[in-house]
Amino acid sequence: MRIDELPPETIEEILLHADPTNVASLSQCSRFFDTLINRGPDQHLWRWLYLIQPLDDPRKCVSPNGDPQKDIDWKRKLQTFIRARTVVKDATVCRPAERCAILRTMIHLIEYVPPRRGSYEGDMPKNLIWIRDVLSGGTFIDPETINWVPADAEEMQLRDKLHTYLGITPADRASRALVDSRAYVYDFRKYSWETDFGPFFEDGEVNWEHIRMVRHVLAMHVHGVEAFQMSLEYTQIRMTDMADTRDWAGIEGIWWCGFCFCDHTDLALYNLSTRVDGSLDASLFEDPGFTDVFRSVEVTIRVLEVSPDPKHPKHPRIYFGGSMGQHSMSTMSGYVHMTDENQVRWRFRSGEQVNPIWSSEGIQVGGLQSLYGVLGTWTTTFHNTNDPVGPFWLRKAIDLPQED
Repeated sequence: MRIDELPPETIEEILLHADPTNVASLSQCSRFFDTLINRGPDQHLWRWLYLIQPLDDPRKCVSPNGDPQKDIDWKRKLQTFIRARTVVKDATVCRPAERCAILRTMIHLIEYVPPRRGSYEGDMPKNLIWIRDVLSGGTFIDPETINWVPADAEEMQLRDKLHTYLGITPADRASRALVDSRAYVYDFRKYSWETDFGPFFEDGEVNWEHIRMVRHVLAMHVHGVEAFQMSLEYTQIRMTDMADTRDWAGIEGIWWCGFCFCDHTDLALYNLSTRVDGSLDASLFEDPGFTDVFRSVEVTIRVLEVSPDPKHPKHPRIYFGGSMGQHSMSTMSGYVHMTDENQVRWRFRSGEQVNPIWSSEGIQVGGLQSLYGVLGTWTTTFHNTNDPVGPFWLRKAIDLPQED
């Protein structure tokens, strides 16, 4: 008996033991297999093939804002995953024109996962496990490892976003990489009224290159289990009672705010060291004796009020206030809102209650209420020409699983 004489159900059962690439090849062998595989009355075969991959069931996944996926195209979804899997295994097969598509596939797998509904127990969605396993070495993230020159600004932004989600890669530990990140973060020219003195573009979209540099500078100061909170597994969305729109961002509670700063004289001299080509002389950061200072302070935040946002009815603007430190008179006040990109943006001032002089702009990394936290930049409320600037990381205080 020939294989095409078997009942279709039997053939499909056999195909479930084959890799999807082989199934696709088989569909090109004859009209019979093309009809069976590609032209069935529904996508049940492609659904089965997708569900046996080491990934989460898309029907159980939600968007970063908590919306379920609708009208899943199983064939298309599987094809994009298999192509991404192929490229990650051998980046030399990736065509320059498809790099952005591959990066978007990776980011989609990170952002669309089953929500975490309770306290963090160290469990991890399948999507994130797969991403971690194939990208933790930095392949496809660090262009130097595959000798790629980014094709355009979109590719750079997607790569930086994926890098931020993933966390520290081996290339990040090179001294040159840290020099470059510090040179970027402490460059006054990266901050302006047009970007609200934050890690944004003039149109308000997130500048993921800036966010990645911020994360790198901060991460070099964070050690132990706390360092893991600034990594892939903590990007997962947390869903509690989403009907409670008063605190949809999960901001009430105890947070830790970590921030870095330079000696102001060094900072000013660096920003005056313009070279002939317009770049700044980064030799300050190359000095083995240089270090920026890292501090962390406990913040207790509470919701003060909310106001409707016509663009985001389920996510009104949240105004908050907070106290900084257990024995301090410093306070924090600001608001959280959803951007046109559906990113959760934080804006706040901090300092003495009567006269707060510090201004901060940041973005939530990952899904709603993710434990990764908020990355951003701080400066003064005056925004004078030579005012100090630096990175900050605002993270929810949680009990992290200890390393064995």
